Amino acid sequence: MRVIGGKARGIKLLTPDNKYLRPSLDRVKEALFNIIQDIVPASIVLDGFAGTGSLGIEALSRGADFCCFVEKNRQATVIINNNLKKTGLEEQARVYCCDFFLAVKRELKGKMFDIILLDPPYALMHTNILHAVKENELLAPDGIIVVERSSRDEELPCPEGIYLEDRRKYGDTALFFYK
Repeated sequence: MRVIGGKARGIKLLTPDNKYLRPSLDRVKEALFNIIQDIVPASIVLDGFAGTGSLGIEALSRGADFCCFVEKNRQATVIINNNLKKTGLEEQARVYCCDFFLAVKRELKGKMFDIILLDPPYALMHTNILHAVKENELLAPDGIIVVERSSRDEELPCPEGIYLEDRRKYGDTALFFYK
């Protein structure tokens, strides 16, 4: 796994020896950032269920101003911090080691994000993710939420004010774009 574009392009990222973490494939990550490339520069990003931090680090490398990473696995947060140091992006980031739903109510309260990247475990029933984002007013007015899920999954139920704008399928993986 590596950084695909931007100032940290080509740097190999550390990955955990953990069967519960499923890093985004490079081809899915590349497709995602080709789609959102125009809104990444100068953006504030949330990488929820961050795993290795690959998505948030890619955003920072491509010009995002700041990224908050949320990951509850302690081993993974160590890897995120090491990957941030390895890429030289640690000054533009904050890593929270806690459950996503707890983080949005406590650590992220009062913060707004231009881009919210969510890659929850596929087995997790995560129908409340969009509701948590909406209830805690995390999405900036012109912001976007990208949810990575199994391509067999349907779109998430949307709270009022959030809608599915696009869906792209890449093999076993699908990207859902909400506004």
